[in-house]
Amino acid sequence: RQAKRRRAHLRLLLELAVQGVVAEQALVQRVVATLAGEAPAPPGGPGRGGAPEPPKPSLPLLVQCIKVAGPLLFGVVPRKLKDRIVAAGGDAPEELVELLHATEEGNPEAGDDGDDGDDAALAPPLVFDTEAMAEMRGRVTRTFDAASASLQAQHKRLAVLKERCLKDEALNGEVREDRAVALADLTTRYEKLLGGVEALADGLQLQMPELTEEEEELESGGGISLWEKERSTDDGGAKGPYDNEEERAFYCDLVDVLSMVPRDSLGLSEEEVAALQDRNRRRKEERLRQQGFLESAEGEEGDGGGDGGGDAMDVEDNLNLEDGGGIDELLKNEGESDAEDAKSGPFAALMRLLTVDLLALQSADDCDGFVMSFCVANSAGSKGARKRLVLEVLRCPKERLELLPFFARVLATLAQCFDDVVPPIVAALRKEAYRCTRKGKDGDRFALYRHFAGAFLGELVKANAAPPNAALRNIKAGLREFSPASLQLVAILWERCGRFLVRCRHTFPTAAALLEQMMKLLKSKFVDQATGTLLENAYYSVRPPKVRRETKPPPPPLHAFVRHLLLTRLSTAGGAETEVKAAPQKGRRGGKGRDRRAEDARADEARTVLKLLRKLPWSDAREGPGLVRYTAKCVRKSATAARADSLRFVVEVLAGLRRYQPEVTVRVVDRVFEDIYQFLELRGAIPLVAYARRAQIAGARTSTLAGVAEAIGVRGEESVLLLARRNVQQRVGYMRLVAELFGAQIVSAKHVFRLLHLVLARGHEVPEGLRAAPHLNVDPRMPSLGDGPEDMSRIQMVVTLLETCGPALAAQASQQKRLDRFLAYLQRYMLSKTLRPAHVEWTVMDLLDTLEVAGRAATGAPDAGEDGKGGGKRRRGRNRKRQKGGKE
Repeated sequence: RQAKRRRAHLRLLLELAVQGVVAEQALVQRVVATLAGEAPAPPGGPGRGGAPEPPKPSLPLLVQCIKVAGPLLFGVVPRKLKDRIVAAGGDAPEELVELLHATEEGNPEAGDDGDDGDDAALAPPLVFDTEAMAEMRGRVTRTFDAASASLQAQHKRLAVLKERCLKDEALNGEVREDRAVALADLTTRYEKLLGGVEALADGLQLQMPELTEEEEELESGGGISLWEKERSTDDGGAKGPYDNEEERAFYCDLVDVLSMVPRDSLGLSEEEVAALQDRNRRRKEERLRQQGFLESAEGEEGDGGGDGGGDAMDVEDNLNLEDGGGIDELLKNEGESDAEDAKSGPFAALMRLLTVDLLALQSADDCDGFVMSFCVANSAGSKGARKRLVLEVLRCPKERLELLPFFARVLATLAQCFDDVVPPIVAALRKEAYRCTRKGKDGDRFALYRHFAGAFLGELVKANAAPPNAALRNIKAGLREFSPASLQLVAILWERCGRFLVRCRHTFPTAAALLEQMMKLLKSKFVDQATGTLLENAYYSVRPPKVRRETKPPPPPLHAFVRHLLLTRLSTAGGAETEVKAAPQKGRRGGKGRDRRAEDARADEARTVLKLLRKLPWSDAREGPGLVRYTAKCVRKSATAARADSLRFVVEVLAGLRRYQPEVTVRVVDRVFEDIYQFLELRGAIPLVAYARRAQIAGARTSTLAGVAEAIGVRGEESVLLLARRNVQQRVGYMRLVAELFGAQIVSAKHVFRLLHLVLARGHEVPEGLRAAPHLNVDPRMPSLGDGPEDMSRIQMVVTLLETCGPALAAQASQQKRLDRFLAYLQRYMLSKTLRPAHVEWTVMDLLDTLEVAGRAATGAPDAGEDGKGGGKRRRGRNRKRQKGGKE
């Protein structure tokens, strides 16, 4: 309100000055100087004896001055008005032409040619002299320059903030709330400032500042960053030594312990803290230079030979690996030193932190919280506490390899201020790796320790806590010895930190040479098949083969239209618009009404899609067959690609299209059942038959994992099993599609039960010589390649199908006996599994309860769970406890 009043007062004052009512030029000059922020400060101050505050510039009011009386105040016609006058030529109003001439000549009397009063009324003279206009114009020009500089700075900050919001959304799926609020506030202020600067530039005929798009400048505060992304066109250099931004942030964006933890808790003086900060800064620059992100100093270019170049934190070259027994001996020598202090308060608190919290790390935030707790609450300045940390890290369960990246981050963070944390661990790991690769060390325990030592050493190298030479020397020694145990250690090191070593500039020559040496030795010397597979996988993990991606041609317009109707339009129908219309309603009734309206809107959209599909040229000899095939493909794809709640409407469209184009329905049902049969061929839902057809391999080779690996062109059986993850969603989606087809009366109950029995029985056929009776030809206890004793994928398929169409089957009196027999067989199948996860058992029990309630509702029998005492619920609870106790 006050700003509106100020604008009204300013407009009134300017109108009075233009019309000559206010004849004092000094008054208008003081107003312009005040609005430009160059007026002298008023006497007095804002507070008690405080210095007077100078007035701040007001960009909106200056813009209003230009709009009301810009040519008469500053002697400049706005650029847009001038362009219109020039473009109009002789048709331009005479008063505007004379005003333009008067401002261009800079003569206050130029607007008055001595004509009569009518001409003077048409062309009012300039009311201010040349000096006053030049002074006011200079003030506004200086304000424009300051506003332009502020606009450029805000433009850069806005670009950086937008880039970070995009990264947050890409990595976390959403933007942080504080960052989103800051972006909205900065965008509003930027738009207001941009409008004011554009108005001043137009009114004074000035040039707009250049708003160039610059790359993000990372903030230097808030920790020590050991890596910075280089913006270059080179693919290898642009990615850096890490594969993605999330991995780089985990290993490099560390907490600055020296700045966040008090010196007393660290046991350091102010001079020691300053020296450590300077050392960390130099180490950071050295690592960035070695990794190729900073220019090397003179004489340092090409120092990549030897064992990977020097490093400020390098381990000693004369480390005697044969002196000591590695981790076990270190724990034996140091583990009993503090046994007498175990009952004291501080030591007990420290041990709780090291034995409980250390083994519960699951994220970077957990690591940072552990470091802060260790430094603040447990007196990290104590050498005994740090020694105890080293012992507990080495004492962790050796099979829990998922903890090693978090341990590496914790140790790299503590290495900023303590030099006695990482070197003992690196020395113990190197000795342990040497000990476990000696002759005669081929047992399972030595293999576990060897894997732990190699993986931990690789993680420390990636976190820049251990020098690269620690890994390169072990790789070189393993290739020199070339025994199975040493080659296993080499493969582990390559898989953990090989890509990091190859992509760093100072270790690239040595790492590349060792890779080539390994492949030459692998071809020239004899190794067993398992070890050779490990080395090949390690090599391709460091240097993955280049995959030539073929760009698919765009689909024909008719096919694109069908895809849009089935996969896009039905998925988004009845969404946001219905929710917005029903937003004012609250409570349970409002929610139900909103859901009902959304369902009705999507049903109407399904009918519209059906009408559009019927208008397509199905009978065309050229377009018809391809259209039928592509429509069937889109229906199958909707089971996995579209939203789960839109599958029912896609099936409704298919059921409506069945009357006019039955071939589409036949193709969908035939292909869905065929794909489900193929999913049952191999463990993990790998369609072995499909791969066999694609590769055209013969006979028995298609029944083994090795044959499938050869058929699809991958290395090793593990690579085949990794492909199983791609088909999990498709398998569940197809079972849901079969259930919806049954609900639309496209598939009969006979086919549903046949599919259910086939899912559980495929691969468990009993040979004729082992059958107890002629009709007992299937037993779930029979071993099967496609269904292992711990595989729960088939139970998931059955539950997915029965959750959708099971209540409908239970409601039919003619199908209840079939359903009861199948549920008994399902329970027998589940009990035949050696390992039954709890969530699978609860899912099956919930399914049984749902089908029981549906069957009772159909027959009209009273539900035992609805009586006043709740006997049914307690009975189900007792059954679950009884099953749980039996399993234990």
